[in-house]
Amino acid sequence: MEVLPAPDSRRMLVIVEIDPGARKNASASEIETIMAALQRQRPRLRAEIARTISRRKTPDLIFELAKFKPST
Repeated sequence: MEVLPAPDSRRMLVIVEIDPGARKNASASEIETIMAALQRQRPRLRAEIARTISRRKTPDLIFELAKFKPST
């Protein structure tokens, strides 16, 4: 959904969203599994970022799940 400096450009907060329909029915365990999978992919994602940006250092990535807003 969004990428923000956290607190500056050396670390980036990556806010991810799970499909609302899937998230509504997902257990806490399933959501933890998704977040763990993102963490495991962090080195690969940082390597891809390093290839595409022209900075001396690649920012660290922190993943956060977007707030769930149930439909009314």
